[in-house]
Amino acid sequence: MTLQEILVRLDENGDDITLSSSSGVFTASGLLASLPLARLNTRAHVQPGLYIAEVDDKGYMGAVMYRFSENNTGQGGTV
Repeated sequence: MTLQEILVRLDENGDDITLSSSSGVFTASGLLASLPLARLNTRAHVQPGLYIAEVDDKGYMGAVMYRFSENNTGQGGTV
């Protein structure tokens, strides 16, 4: 699964989910509109309600790219 696929699903679910990183706080639709295609095509894994992390070429989890913000508590971020 790619970061783009994850963000599209979050956006389509209509949940008011916010994601945070060291760069700030974002919505799924905001990230879809602003991230370059190369970043959107990054393989990723989502742990609903917790984080979105990179997945390397060998299938191992890498760095956490985005965390579900605290104001999403209880919403879960279903993907």
